[in-house]
Amino acid sequence: MISNQTYPGKQKNTPASIIIVLLFFAGLCSLFPSMDLYDVVAMPLSTALLLWIVPGVVATPFLLKQFTPSQIKSRIGRFFMLMLVNVIAFGSLALYTVLAVDFYKAPGTPVSTINYTIVDAGGLGRKSSQVPFADIDYKNGHKRFTFSTDSVPLSTIGNYRFIRLSVTRGYLGYDVIKSVKLIR
Repeated sequence: MISNQTYPGKQKNTPASIIIVLLFFAGLCSLFPSMDLYDVVAMPLSTALLLWIVPGVVATPFLLKQFTPSQIKSRIGRFFMLMLVNVIAFGSLALYTVLAVDFYKAPGTPVSTINYTIVDAGGLGRKSSQVPFADIDYKNGHKRFTFSTDSVPLSTIGNYRFIRLSVTRGYLGYDVIKSVKLIR
């Protein structure tokens, strides 16, 4: 015989808690495309981190009483668990939205092409499967570019002196990198 009684410690799913769970998984899924977009949008790291963290921190006090797991007894533990969920749910979606709007609404043709001096080059990863990379100083920040081993063999990455970037101004004002070319 099946009964409808609620067991101690078991939470009922409310529509609001289901929405938060769905937002959490949507934020988790949008985090990885955000990383790819961050590689081609020249946004400062501090701005990207603020866009990712602040929405979740701001939402946490408002949602603290409604969405806390009953298994976590400590108030501080519940607060930090909910903040982590909110940063992933709200912050990842906010970061992806800003990067996507800047990238996809940018004009298609590059506005400027500039050569930048390579400050560091080498291989990333394990010794057997390293990927060539080159670093430049771009607008008071550090920018790293990786290349496929088919286009740039690892043994030749040290021979290049410049990276030629073709950039356009994004919809929100950040530079969008349209092409990257190594120059000897």
